[in-house]
Amino acid sequence: MRKATEHMLQKAFVALMRLGLRDGVTVKRMSELLTTGQIQAMRNEGMTQEEIMAASGYSLKTIRKVLLHSSRDDSTNLLERFVGDWKSDTDFPDTLPLDGESYPTFVDLCDRYGGDFKPTGLLKHLSESGLIDWQEKQVTILSREVTPRSIPEKVSAASSSIDALVSTIEHNLSDAQPPFLERRYWSHRMPRAAVPELRQQLRQLTYEYRDRIIEVMECAENSAESHTNEQKDTVGIGVYWFQNRD
Repeated sequence: MRKATEHMLQKAFVALMRLGLRDGVTVKRMSELLTTGQIQAMRNEGMTQEEIMAASGYSLKTIRKVLLHSSRDDSTNLLERFVGDWKSDTDFPDTLPLDGESYPTFVDLCDRYGGDFKPTGLLKHLSESGLIDWQEKQVTILSREVTPRSIPEKVSAASSSIDALVSTIEHNLSDAQPPFLERRYWSHRMPRAAVPELRQQLRQLTYEYRDRIIEVMECAENSAESHTNEQKDTVGIGVYWFQNRD
């Protein structure tokens, strides 16, 4: 089991190093990031700073520096969380007045879920991402699917996907019950000329099922809305196209 896990880690490291080198991340910096990841992982397992020092050999100064920095990071995609909260909160319909004395308004929604964003700034980001229609002081949500546009946004989304995928793999390898959904379908005999059309056909299939998936998730969110004191989990499903490198 250990050798198989080491082989899996090596393949993951090679793939991630390929990405890093492509974007100019030095080997030294990648080594520093690996150190950071090790310390954070041990901290997430509930180990104290002294226990991390004993297990890893890193100095207490290094450990404290890493943990201080990581506590300031917020990897949450605010737009994704914001539109998800909007769609799942029955207090806020899909179309809201921008502001005013009558509750609820978009300003009220921003106060509840917008974090440090001001309403005008949040409106700008939502509009640029194609998530809302904003006309004559009326704001209508169009989609809860946030599509990364800039390179930093795409990298951030990729890191969240990697973290989520690894968490699912870890859960299933531990034989925890019930197992999480994990399915892969491969062809090792696909004619190269057929790949572009196949890719488009499968993309279209995901579009057809996407709205139904969102509908089921929203129904589950709303069914639990009355349990306001119940702990909330972050859940999701991802669909990816895999293709070997030339």
